[in-house]
Amino acid sequence: MKKYIFCLLLIIILLPLAAEGKSAGKAMLFSALVPGSGQAYLGYNTKAGIFLATELLTLGAAIRLNHEVDWVEKSYEQYALNKANVPLGSDKEHYQLIQNYISSEDYNQQMRQDAWSYFVLYYNDLDSYYAYVEQNLLSEDASWDWETTANWQEYRSMRRERQNLETYSNLAVAAVVLNHLVGLIDTALTGAAVKRNTRTQGNVYVNPDFIRKGMSIGYAYKF
Repeated sequence: MKKYIFCLLLIIILLPLAAEGKSAGKAMLFSALVPGSGQAYLGYNTKAGIFLATELLTLGAAIRLNHEVDWVEKSYEQYALNKANVPLGSDKEHYQLIQNYISSEDYNQQMRQDAWSYFVLYYNDLDSYYAYVEQNLLSEDASWDWETTANWQEYRSMRRERQNLETYSNLAVAAVVLNHLVGLIDTALTGAAVKRNTRTQGNVYVNPDFIRKGMSIGYAYKF
């Protein structure tokens, strides 16, 4: 992260020195790579600082939150192993399942009740009921038991924390993308303004002189 910040600062500092004939296209290219660099290239250092600072803050937050998501995920997986004998590296669906039910037996019982209501009571189809139960019944290898409600609630709390952190991480990534987009748009508008100002500040004019039957040529500079 420190190396990335150093590179960003170095780019912002060196861009104005490298800018001979300023081009709006180059400015937009720089801005697409590093928000603020396009503004620095055009000489708008205050804007450059704002976009660069926003980039560092949002990118730093995204990286930190992503690390926290990974840490919490590893924590609840280890907790599930210790408290409910769930193997490490189980699939996401299984970790979601053990969040919803205190034990595999509780899940199997609920599944049988739901299947009975649907296939037997509603459709009077006992064969489909048995087929569904046989297909969806959890085996001993996939069993778990939190033993106490406290253990189960603690796991659920860790899972909710992970989900919240993931939401914040996604928002931080969206902020990084938005900063790039806004910086690119601002660079395009700033480049157009610089181009207009350049045309206004230095103008060659030609005026006809009907009395002397000629013309006058001049150059106007506005500052």
